Amino acid sequence: MMHRFFVDTALCDNAQIELDLKATQHAQALRLREGDQIVIFNGQGGEYPGKIIFQGRKIRVLLGSYLQQERKSLLHISLAQAMLSSEKMDWVVQKATELGVSQIMPFSAARSNVKLDAMRSVKKLAHWKAVAQAACEQCGMNKIPIITETFSLPTLIANTQLSHMHRFTLAIGAKTPLYSQPKPKPNESALIVIGPEGDFSPEELDLLDKADFTRVSMGPRILRTETAGLAALATLNACWELL
Repeated sequence: MMHRFFVDTALCDNAQIELDLKATQHAQALRLREGDQIVIFNGQGGEYPGKIIFQGRKIRVLLGSYLQQERKSLLHISLAQAMLSSEKMDWVVQKATELGVSQIMPFSAARSNVKLDAMRSVKKLAHWKAVAQAACEQCGMNKIPIITETFSLPTLIANTQLSHMHRFTLAIGAKTPLYSQPKPKPNESALIVIGPEGDFSPEELDLLDKADFTRVSMGPRILRTETAGLAALATLNACWELL
């Protein structure tokens, strides 16, 4: 498999583009040589074959013809993840991207151990997008998942009141297994909400229940929050045959 590079620029057939500093350093670390073939994508869908051209210390890429290649899941699945520590949140963003998530929605829960002010939220959002971009380079996806700003749980609920969205709360003690849920239709999407390390508060669960989120379970074991969302995505992928 050819090495893949994300670029934040418009692309077109037979154009020449210059790799940014980060991509250049990556290419140098891979010991790519003049004329080597790579793949370029900008996260908007599709990809381009490219050929390495050295220009002094700069690396340029001669693009070939556009390829309509997506490698994405056939259904729109969103993951709403209660805020975690930096390392754990990076892990969730990276692995959820590899599993084909369409959207990641961080939110602040009552028992979240991490609270972000406005400035830190902006920096974290940019960082998570970079993590998702790198994950797409690795896994072959050509569309970067949407990562929203960090909301409160009530705001997240209000923003997801969509008639064609199947909405689930992964809750300790729930009786309904996630794998038993019927596959959404092609014009429908799904949202799974994962609580913080201290679990949802009773008030939050009541709020989700009243908003018609279905409480579901992954089985008798209690999973860590950074594991739970990824396990849920993998379960939905397998049960709905998206992989």
